[in-house]
Amino acid sequence: MTQNIRTLLHRTIIMVSLVFMALSVNAAQVKLKLGSNGNPVVGQSFNVIVELNGVSGAYPENYSIPNAKIVYHSSYQSSSYSNINGRSTSSSSQGYRLTVKCYKAGKLTLPPITIGGVRSNSLSIDVKDKRDVSDPYSGASANPAAGNAPSGPRFIGKGNKNLFMVANVSKTTAYEQEALVYTVKLYSSFDNIHFLGASEAPKFNGFTLEENNPKVESLHFESYKGRQYACAVIARYIIFPQMKGKLTIQGNRYTVTAEARQEFWDPFWGPLSYGKPVQLVVTPNNLTVDVRELPKPQPAGFSGGVGQFTIQASMPTQRLATNQAASIVYTIKGTGNIKYVQLPDLAKIFPKEFEISTPSPTVNATPNGTSVSGSVRFDCSIMPAEPGKYHIPPVELVYFNPNTGKYETARSRGFDVEVTKGKAGGNSAGHILKMDEELMPVGKLTSSHTFFSGSVMYWMLYVIAFVIFAAILLAMLNYRKRHADTQGLLERRARRLSDRLLRHARKSLKMGARDMFFDQTLTALWGYAAHKMRMPGSEMQRANIEANFAEHEVPQKVIERFINLLDRCEEAKYAGAGIDMNDVYEEASQVIRAIDSDFKK
Repeated sequence: MTQNIRTLLHRTIIMVSLVFMALSVNAAQVKLKLGSNGNPVVGQSFNVIVELNGVSGAYPENYSIPNAKIVYHSSYQSSSYSNINGRSTSSSSQGYRLTVKCYKAGKLTLPPITIGGVRSNSLSIDVKDKRDVSDPYSGASANPAAGNAPSGPRFIGKGNKNLFMVANVSKTTAYEQEALVYTVKLYSSFDNIHFLGASEAPKFNGFTLEENNPKVESLHFESYKGRQYACAVIARYIIFPQMKGKLTIQGNRYTVTAEARQEFWDPFWGPLSYGKPVQLVVTPNNLTVDVRELPKPQPAGFSGGVGQFTIQASMPTQRLATNQAASIVYTIKGTGNIKYVQLPDLAKIFPKEFEISTPSPTVNATPNGTSVSGSVRFDCSIMPAEPGKYHIPPVELVYFNPNTGKYETARSRGFDVEVTKGKAGGNSAGHILKMDEELMPVGKLTSSHTFFSGSVMYWMLYVIAFVIFAAILLAMLNYRKRHADTQGLLERRARRLSDRLLRHARKSLKMGARDMFFDQTLTALWGYAAHKMRMPGSEMQRANIEANFAEHEVPQKVIERFINLLDRCEEAKYAGAGIDMNDVYEEASQVIRAIDSDFKK
């Protein structure tokens, strides 16, 4: 009996020992894995972790990796303890950290490592070439605790796949004066953006513009080419092309300071990371807009409006008196280039018995997301000269609708007015006095029997008629010859066109409309250069203007004055510089006259 108990106890001890041995063998593990600063790059260091579970042993000094070098190895040990709601948990890990440097791009295979008699797995890593890595800092592994962290933002050059800007325009094919939306959007995968500033203004050669919401909007996430970015619209402009042809919009430079996440290995805490400020200079892409001319022929009374508009008329009273002023108000509302819409000539519409003053416009327009909307109010003062009943016809506003590609007409209401006799004014007395002076005495009548036929005067009239006919014929031939050359005609009319645009600018100057003044002055300068030198819109660059003026023997000082004037106007328009509008107007008139006098064909 005692022998049986002893045999059973012996077998139990053997079974328990075998179970513990099996458990210890299953728990023992050596594992190779890539460190936290992954994405190895040729020539740059990266970490490989040898993780030991239930194994103890020395690091094998003869361990090597083909096509790579083990720069350094060190042991590590970490533990953690937590107590949540009375439940305690603890964990610990130990192993070795290898600092490896690879010298060949491609697939790198780390062979198994044996520690304490336990063999690990093998590990395959993709090593990238430096030329395939756009982030100059992606392979760095600095420890800020060692004092290597930079004290300020580090300049890393132009934007890359982690931060860039994309410019878009609402339409790449448009009509003259059609409202377009130019947008610049920022895309970033950095943690934070600390600073964003424009170092220059975008160049809208051949456009006038209205800036809309230039401030940076709140960031939101958006997918771009299969990758998720934080993005925001940082600039938006409503632009109006002023001439036909291919016009280029040049993006402006921005300076951006962002926070790049840098990972490193700490001997005590393990993998950590910190934010490192970097600075980039980013420029959005250039864009080209194909601008089409408005259809010809333009209808009579075209207001210059491109968009969608309505017109309304109001009159406080329709009972008027002679020689007493009354008012009538026309209000144009809509979306488009509303600041530049003009009323037709009211003197040709109203009854001839009415005197009409030049209407004064009041503009109330604001840019929105896609165009410029608002209204223009024209206050007209009228004075009837004769009593009676009159009809004031509706005013027709002719504009071009880019959505339909056609000219359209909006009409106001008309008015039936009754004019009673008012107090006599100075004009009536002057009118009577003028009529009295025209009553001339009739001289004494005499008879004449002189025959005109065959006289000297008779033959002189034949000669004069022939000379007049020849002069008219030569003038018509010369007119056809001159107008056959369309470009030459534009060159000859360049001065008159610029003078007309400068007169509009002077009206804006008197009204104090600063933005409209600089828009019209820039249009006059660019249009004068384009027509004078027969240059298409795609070639309207400052360098081309200088070269062409120089070819036509315009003095260099005059050319510099012209270019400097363009720069001053654009600086005042886009950067809000405080520039005297009177000086700009006088300089524009003088420099155009100077070029005209020195220009040689």
